[in-house]
Amino acid sequence: MPKQRKEPSQTWKTFLNNYVGQLVSIDFFTIPTLQLRVLFVLVVLAHQRRRVLHFNVTEHSTAVWTAQQIIESFPEDTALSTHEITQSVQAWSDGRETLENIPR
Repeated sequence: MPKQRKEPSQTWKTFLNNYVGQLVSIDFFTIPTLQLRVLFVLVVLAHQRRRVLHFNVTEHSTAVWTAQQIIESFPEDTALSTHEITQSVQAWSDGRETLENIPR
């Protein structure tokens, strides 16, 4: 006899409605230029108002630069420490970090 599935505690839509004010998207992409250079772009978007919180462009992307952009995206009282962000970005770029190990 098959086991009955339990109802989820909340639906995905309910989750999004409950936390939309605290959700952001971070997009990191490259743009080739006409001078055959590559620019790295980081954009942080707030979901609640669909607005750009922060963006920056560089020719030389590093873990330290990326961590600094994340720090600048959020008020001081809501961001992780500089050390925590830098460690996380370096671990992700090395392939050592997974989503389950993100510092909270």
